[in-house]
Amino acid sequence: MKTFNQCCELGEETKKAKEATDKANPQCNSKWTRNEGGYFWCEGDRVPRQDFDSTKSEGERVGVCRCYDKSELSIRGPELRLIPGCHEDATRCDDTEAPVTL
Repeated sequence: MKTFNQCCELGEETKKAKEATDKANPQCNSKWTRNEGGYFWCEGDRVPRQDFDSTKSEGERVGVCRCYDKSELSIRGPELRLIPGCHEDATRCDDTEAPVTL
């Protein structure tokens, strides 16, 4: 059984790793209106991708919409997926299938 201090250290490491990920590849912006429906977008020249590198506490894999620089896409593994209905170069996509947890 882990000691309390070990658990605290693991929690701090996990928090720092999440903060680094959020800074390097922030979550997508999103908006929903009655007239337009839902859509999400990335700022600058970044493109939205479903990132399956995140996990819930139960270990279930969860897709999170994150913004990536186009140059990163070729070096990232299969944890990044093109979002259904979204063109690979698009910075804004309609949320037609609601595949993303924001």
